[in-house]
Amino acid sequence: MNADERAVLDVLLTRDFPGRDELIVQAQSVQTNGPSCTCGCPSFSLEADRALPPAPVAERMPTDAHGTDPGGNKIGVLLFVDDGYLAEVEIYSIEGNDFSGLPEPGALRLSEWSEPSSPGTRHLLNP
Repeated sequence: MNADERAVLDVLLTRDFPGRDELIVQAQSVQTNGPSCTCGCPSFSLEADRALPPAPVAERMPTDAHGTDPGGNKIGVLLFVDDGYLAEVEIYSIEGNDFSGLPEPGALRLSEWSEPSSPGTRHLLNP
């Protein structure tokens, strides 16, 4: 992983959630197989050491953030975990714009969501 990818992953792992400690250990040696998407976004795959213990995460996407990329485009960032192992950092456009690279850590905030309404809709509390 390059330093920019590592910095984005580190931001996502600042949130406290079940399994975070195990994912932090995995992050120390995690590698990337490069882009995880062909749309032009800066999403990247993660390849964790399967000799390490799996994380007991409650959800496949245990943490997310939002902010801007270097060009000022609004983005969201999701961390995906498969079978207890770091799997992918997905970066998506909120406004359908092009991407200008990976976001800097200071341009990201961990997302805080409302409880789901009766149809299951959540709202971002810290836009």
